[in-house]
Amino acid sequence: MTEENRRKIGEFLSEYIDINDKKYTYSDEAVIRAGLKILIEKNIFERRELKKVILKNCELLLEDEYFN
Repeated sequence: MTEENRRKIGEFLSEYIDINDKKYTYSDEAVIRAGLKILIEKNIFERRELKKVILKNCELLLEDEYFN
């Protein structure tokens, strides 16, 4: 994933999750994967709905590997 795409998703995630460890940023790959998992596990979004919201808000179609 490009740096620009990670930045877009990071901005999206910053609306929903907080990062307690300052060594990470919202655009870090690990934070993106963990953030997506949290949004699904906490029933904030269903997987399919989350993909649609990211497509709409970030203009990015994420591969399924990011939701596993």
